[in-house]
Amino acid sequence: MRFAPAIFLSALLLFLLQSLVGKQLLPWFGGAPGTWAACMMFFQGMLLAGYAYAWALDRWCPPVWQRRVHGGLMVLAGVGTLLWGNSYGAPLLAPAAWQPQGSEAPVWLILKVLFAGTGLPFLALAANGPLLQRWSVETGMAPARIFRLYALSNAGSLIGLLGFPFLLEPLAPLPSLAWLWSGGFALLVLLILLAGWRAPIMAGKAEVARQPVSHGRRFLQVALSAVACAGVLSTTNQLCQEIAMVPFLWVLPLTLYLVAFMIAFHDERWYRRERMAAPLALLTLVALGFAIPGAGIPAPWVILVLGVFLFVFCHVCLGELFRLRPAAQELTGFYLAVAFGGALGGMAVGLGAPLLLVSVTEFPWSVLVGWLVLLVVWWSDRTSCLHRGDVKFYHAMLFFVSAGLFRLINLAMQQTIPAWLQGWPPALLGGLIFTMAGYAATKRFSGWVHWRFWPQAMVGTVLLAAFAFTMEATRGAGFGVLASGRNFFGAVRVQKADRQGVHYTRLVHGQVNHGIQYRDAPRRHEPSGYCDRNTGIGRAIAGHARRLAGQPIRIGVAGLGVGAMAAYLQPGDGMRFYEINPLVTTWASGPDAFFSYTRDSAGKTETVTADARLALAREYLQSGSQNYDLLVLDAFSSDSVPVHLLTMEAFTLYLKHLHDSDSMIAVNISNRFLDFRPLLRGVAAHFNLESQLFYDPGKEPVPTPNLWMILGKKRASFFDEAKGPTLQPEPAPPILWTDMRSDILGLLRWTTAPLAGIGADVPPGQDSP
Repeated sequence: MRFAPAIFLSALLLFLLQSLVGKQLLPWFGGAPGTWAACMMFFQGMLLAGYAYAWALDRWCPPVWQRRVHGGLMVLAGVGTLLWGNSYGAPLLAPAAWQPQGSEAPVWLILKVLFAGTGLPFLALAANGPLLQRWSVETGMAPARIFRLYALSNAGSLIGLLGFPFLLEPLAPLPSLAWLWSGGFALLVLLILLAGWRAPIMAGKAEVARQPVSHGRRFLQVALSAVACAGVLSTTNQLCQEIAMVPFLWVLPLTLYLVAFMIAFHDERWYRRERMAAPLALLTLVALGFAIPGAGIPAPWVILVLGVFLFVFCHVCLGELFRLRPAAQELTGFYLAVAFGGALGGMAVGLGAPLLLVSVTEFPWSVLVGWLVLLVVWWSDRTSCLHRGDVKFYHAMLFFVSAGLFRLINLAMQQTIPAWLQGWPPALLGGLIFTMAGYAATKRFSGWVHWRFWPQAMVGTVLLAAFAFTMEATRGAGFGVLASGRNFFGAVRVQKADRQGVHYTRLVHGQVNHGIQYRDAPRRHEPSGYCDRNTGIGRAIAGHARRLAGQPIRIGVAGLGVGAMAAYLQPGDGMRFYEINPLVTTWASGPDAFFSYTRDSAGKTETVTADARLALAREYLQSGSQNYDLLVLDAFSSDSVPVHLLTMEAFTLYLKHLHDSDSMIAVNISNRFLDFRPLLRGVAAHFNLESQLFYDPGKEPVPTPNLWMILGKKRASFFDEAKGPTLQPEPAPPILWTDMRSDILGLLRWTTAPLAGIGADVPPGQDSP
């Protein structure tokens, strides 16, 4: 096990590198989900390149030269990292001058920045795992112990994945962490050089023992790796669409994937196909039911069910992958196939889904394709349950049929039964009861119970149901839609809806409401949702000193939404919106917009399609202060959290753009998952600003509970008029973020009871046909 420390440290540094550079780049692009997807695509591509390099080195170089070549690459990568840090202030991290200016294609800019700063060290780290395991074969290590090294590698990856947000990020700024990482890389170079130099080589034996892998077996290895990776990324997208773009929901699926990898590759006894097929089938049907758009299932249930499903799905796929492992001498080719499959799965979700799917429905599609791959794997193995039959699959089929019948009865009677009996959990409970009754009624017919084709019937049922759920998800996401689109910044749609007979149009990002406009004439021109007249922003505009004095007011707004704040403008007023998503700009303020707030405004409105902070910085350099009387931050509402809009450096810039001492900054902090109060109180204390919290439960017919924090250089008169329930528990001590140091985990809400209803969920109502 002389290579074990190097393998563990290499995997640890690999995932820390991803977290470091991802943390830096995410604010550059407004916290958009496409940023993480582009980073993952780069990392998977470089992982594939590293595995290909290891495979080529193993094929065409003798063991001695493998150590020399790879040792030289490690040294070169280490020196290059140090030179980069000396030139730009920190290893790995890109200089601030490389930030986007607004006209670049985001994906290509991200790939260019990542390749320049991390390409060589990432390539070297990616090659370490397969190469060091291959060298272990040369030392005479037993094959069973060699594959456990891969489980050890995944343990290092898991610690790196969880260690960054929970341990390292709260302790030090990014440049310090980057230098700490470079120290770990130097230690790794030393470990590899020493281990490679001292390790004995059993020359010649490896070549004799090589056994070629068939094309069919290699195809299945690639396919299983692809569907497992696609399952992770599509589950991540589903969770972020249904709940929020918070780091926890990125880390959780990847953590479950790594744990499943560790279990599957530690020992083949951990995976038993016959024990896992039926539970996976059951979880598949439940997870697909929970993933239907607009199902209205509470977030904890969605996280629990999709998390359990993903773990079992990955366990089955990776367990089958481990069953298809080759002899130890073919390790590099095997890991190359695994990396190639992971890259295919990543590209299918990261590139293919946004191009082919208008809405975020890649989760049911990945589940359907995953089951098709499992069907091929099981059918190709003559010892599998598909060829032998098993009585437990009769029980599974009986449960499926019973649950389905109960669900149909449930739907037919939902107008006459209590609300707590409606939905999927009661359907499953009813299915269990019906299953027990059905088993008791049919146990006497042993021939029927032991029918050998029950496994095929179960797989066929799951495939049919998966296809039906996929079609339902695709259809449901498009019901009542006036327009829909998907780009780097996510999937957005405009929908017609009604509630209590009142018709309105809403802008939806995934399942997150970004604003509404009523369609009837009396309400059409009134601000609504998060910015109606009773909210904090409504009070800030109405109570502003310039408004009370009858003077024109100038407002800057980060985040366009549907443009509802334009309804506050009076003749002579001006409002400039900063919107990062061009689709939102087109639909809310363009000539053919679906919302008329900006078009009907009594004042002058303009829209800048760019990240708000970057645009404000450019404007300050080019023309000085914009002299805003009110600057509104409304770009993070139960969705992606653009950290860079809330740092000390960001507020320093905002204050430069304010007009005078009566000017204010209004921040929409409505969020079910993150509590921004300590952060805003820290900002107020640091800049010696007055602050006031405003809570509004919303008003009928479409209530939108909201929470605003208003900051000003002096205390405004309307601050003392703030009303609303006391928000318990009391906020934590004030904190302050900087561009190089921020900790989102410190803002997580551990309970939503005190703020029930706050969030940006799609308001209840029925889509109009």
